[in-house]
Amino acid sequence: MTARTCLPWPDKRLRTPATPVDAITDDIRAIWTDMIDTMEAMPGVGLAAPQIGTLLRLAVVDASSERGQVIRMANPEIIDASAVLRDHEEASPNLPASPPLSNAPAASPCASSMNTAKPNNATSSACGPPPSNTRSTTSTAKCTSTTSPNSNATC
Repeated sequence: MTARTCLPWPDKRLRTPATPVDAITDDIRAIWTDMIDTMEAMPGVGLAAPQIGTLLRLAVVDASSERGQVIRMANPEIIDASAVLRDHEEASPNLPASPPLSNAPAASPCASSMNTAKPNNATSSACGPPPSNTRSTTSTAKCTSTTSPNSNATC
């Protein structure tokens, strides 16, 4: 597919609530592919669909050291946050300034309510703290994703 342009702040779409995703369709898969291409072109470790002007509750994350372990999420929700904080640089492709130092939870468990598997339907193992050589744009997430109607994969 193609890398898309990230919306510059203060574009109003960045403050507009995204629409929940009802089903994983070919159109949703195409958006995920564009999001991954955009995230890799930044480079970054995560991207939400509204950052590229698509007001759907979609996100992609790849905090693996070798890349290629993308987690695709539909309707993600943070369900808890670690009480332990860690300092790290937090950047956004939507903000032109240099990355500020942020003090964010060391882990944020999240859940995704739709089927969110890698292309070969394998489960992801890209969870845990990001490697020291990986730039982090959000706090590390522990994600639960459903890869088929009858199986849950927790990472």
